[in-house]
Amino acid sequence: MSIILIRGYSHSGKDFAGNILCTQYGYQRVAFADSLKQMVADLYPISIEMLHTQEGKRQICEQDPLKRTYRQILIDEAIRVRTIDDNCFAKACCKEIQQKNMERVVITDWRYPNELEVVQSYFPHRTILPLCVVRSSQKESPVCDRSEYQLQNRQHDYTLINNMDESLYQEIDTFMNSSTMRLHSHPI
Repeated sequence: MSIILIRGYSHSGKDFAGNILCTQYGYQRVAFADSLKQMVADLYPISIEMLHTQEGKRQICEQDPLKRTYRQILIDEAIRVRTIDDNCFAKACCKEIQQKNMERVVITDWRYPNELEVVQSYFPHRTILPLCVVRSSQKESPVCDRSEYQLQNRQHDYTLINNMDESLYQEIDTFMNSSTMRLHSHPI
């Protein structure tokens, strides 16, 4: 039973890496932002499916008095809700894992240190592996948001280099066959 948390800048390939883990290794994908996206989809005229796409997040919400993009609405709502409970999205994600009795899980949007702490507290007997996806051509995040930089000083995470080609599959194969996965002894 393992949980892989993926971090990296926006557009680095976190979801793509998560998809490879799901299709090639039988993992199930969840995200800390899933409950946030559901909340926004319930409040505004956009489907949850569209909020999972870059195109959908770039759309302007015409019903919003400020005419924000859905991406900005998601960011603003996340900030607002996190002021009430900093762990709310991590807790919702962990509860989903428990309710669905998921054995092999990949969380594709790890952004904050407290999210790892919540996952560890919910699943103290599971192997929890941090993973960083780096796009070789990307030196900084294309998104100006503080969440992009909360984990940038972590040094012990296994790192995948995403060259935007088939080599990412090999990177993931190497990770899955590494002593990190076999021995479950990667430092957190």
